[in-house]
Amino acid sequence: MKTINEYVEDITRSITQDYEGLWQVASFFRDRLKIQSDAEVKEKSFEVIRKLMARNIMPGNLAAKGGFTFWQGTPEELLARIDAEWPKTGIPRLSYTECWFALKKA
Repeated sequence: MKTINEYVEDITRSITQDYEGLWQVASFFRDRLKIQSDAEVKEKSFEVIRKLMARNIMPGNLAAKGGFTFWQGTPEELLARIDAEWPKTGIPRLSYTECWFALKKA
């Protein structure tokens, strides 16, 4: 069973080839680690998100015609936005309009 750090490493290696969706982060805990509590899935997901952001893998949206639009703000503001967009009735599901992550080049 993968640890959170191993999962973050996997994302870090693959992020140059593809984007990672918030729904995928949440699904890692729900589907692979079989965590049933929505609160625990959210808590663990935010742990991953903080680690990704420390590696400059930042949140944003997929652009309509391809590409990626990074959200603007401090790390605390970005985390607050993700928290506000987190579904009130469970965990995120596949959506192309919600939060995704991409490597933000310096």
